[in-house]
Amino acid sequence: MMRMGPPQQGHGSRWVFLEGLMDLHCGGELAFFGDLTGLAGADAFARWLAPFRKSEWVVYAKPPCRTTKSRDLWIARTAC
Repeated sequence: MMRMGPPQQGHGSRWVFLEGLMDLHCGGELAFFGDLTGLAGADAFARWLAPFRKSEWVVYAKPPCRTTKSRDLWIARTAC
């Protein structure tokens, strides 16, 4: 399985995320179903991830809750 080197400037979190996925896959902690069962093999999974290492990512993150009341309301909305 091919491992990538350290990240270039500004690509650190993407690299950490993708390496984390690789580690989960190597540890047998990912499961694939249906059309994705072919990704269970290490080489196939690495080939599937390769384009994500080169593409630009946009991350959207909401600002944290400002008060405990707004946090509690958010938890109430998102709880199972």
